[in-house]
Amino acid sequence: MAGLVAWDQTGVLLSTKIVLNSNVSSSFAAEAYAGLHAVKLGISMGLHSVTIKGDSRTIIKNVKQRHKISQL
Repeated sequence: MAGLVAWDQTGVLLSTKIVLNSNVSSSFAAEAYAGLHAVKLGISMGLHSVTIKGDSRTIIKNVKQRHKISQL
């Protein structure tokens, strides 16, 4: 399960959503699906830019590592 919350730049609540995922093989995959759903929510709201925040150390570590690799 993933809980999504969307605010605008001034802190006004725009949307909330809960997504249930079945047959997810790992916590990493579940967090990745949550990120995907966050992007899809932004697209469905017609947003041109989104900032995704989370608390999963695994996701944060992997994103930082991939960002370093892509800069090489």
